[in-house]
Amino acid sequence: MCGIIGVINASITANPGVVSFMKQGLVASQLRGTDSTGMLQVGIKPEEVFVHKLAINSTAYIEDAQAVAMLRDVDTSLINVAHVRARTQGAVSDNNAHPFTVLTPDKQRLIGVHNGSLTNWKTQEGGSKYDVDSHWAMSHIATHGKKAFEDIHGPFAMVWWNESEPGKVNIARNSQRPLHIMFNKARTRMVFASEALMLGWIAQRCGFDG
Repeated sequence: MCGIIGVINASITANPGVVSFMKQGLVASQLRGTDSTGMLQVGIKPEEVFVHKLAINSTAYIEDAQAVAMLRDVDTSLINVAHVRARTQGAVSDNNAHPFTVLTPDKQRLIGVHNGSLTNWKTQEGGSKYDVDSHWAMSHIATHGKKAFEDIHGPFAMVWWNESEPGKVNIARNSQRPLHIMFNKARTRMVFASEALMLGWIAQRCGFDG
């Protein structure tokens, strides 16, 4: 069981509460996984796309220098998606941590995270090339778009960003995995997390006016 937490900003203004939400949410998400932690951040400029992932728990991750820099910019970046991993398939390693970066047929990056444990993916197109079901799933989505979900079986909640649509974040889930969403009153910011109670409690604690 892994965990996903994130912040999406339509309004790029300083907001310490949003920064605190992401940091505290990452630490609290350890109840869903301690094997690895990673984060995707997309800024305003095309070159401001950052991925940082390590095979460490989230308490240690938020003290890492690059993670500190990314967390500092959560309120002024368009898209922030973090993931904590509980290993179900594949070794515990930096490479197998989320997010996974793959290329679409037109060489655009697709970067995403997954909570769940897919079945029969090794027998699907390209499955034998990957150590982790989530990595295969992102590659399959990059190649086939929405039609990829015809081949994705088992529990999933996924969040991904496609370089060809830089201002957009994609979210998909089935009934077997949760992902809860909250908007602020002005609907200029959205926060989300795998745990509903954690989402509400931390948002309130950080002054998010949801």
